[in-house]
Amino acid sequence: MLQRARILQDRLVAWRRTIHMHPELGFQEVKTAALVAETLREAGIRVETGVGGTGVVGYLGQGPPTVALRADMDALPIQELNDVPYASQVPGVMHACGHDAHVAILLGVATLLAESPPPRGQVRFLFQPSEEGVGKDGKSGAVRMIEDGALEGVDAIFGLHVFPDKPAGTVGVIFGPRVRCRQFLPSDRTRSGWARGVSPSHCGPHRAQRAGHHCYPDHRRPAIAAIG
Repeated sequence: MLQRARILQDRLVAWRRTIHMHPELGFQEVKTAALVAETLREAGIRVETGVGGTGVVGYLGQGPPTVALRADMDALPIQELNDVPYASQVPGVMHACGHDAHVAILLGVATLLAESPPPRGQVRFLFQPSEEGVGKDGKSGAVRMIEDGALEGVDAIFGLHVFPDKPAGTVGVIFGPRVRCRQFLPSDRTRSGWARGVSPSHCGPHRAQRAGHHCYPDHRRPAIAAIG
């Protein structure tokens, strides 16, 4: 499988760069979802679109057991300053948290598993919208997908997050919590130092820093932060 993964490397790079050039904010991931659905169908995976809004679910095999693999798709409202050929082509929006890589990685995993399906059970591929924030109803993409039944019958679920300060080719695994969800300060007063949103990305540093606050406790341990 490692050799087959290496053969896929150029496709993974292309997927990631395409998504990076065309970032979409939460619940606006129309082009990203279309790329995901097309790629999954080409691999022979059954696809359900519009899950939780703009989410995509792929089904490989029949459960039980059912194991889900999850990646988030949304970008952030940040202007990209990187001078690279694949820089964001959308003013004020970029993939600053690695979700372009997450989607490409899961597409690669789906492609490999479709070539050699598990002998029993089902693998379910969850491509989640709006991890970085919530919609007008106050719900994130995860909540909406769950409400639409994306986790029905799932026995176990695995996610990942890129970690740019680790060497390429390194994978970290830990039992129990790895990153923490942040949900506090129900206000949009970002100019006065308030932060709002839900993010498992180490207390959402891209938001907290922009709001003038820093949140760096040990992300492997539960913590409560109060400001004001």
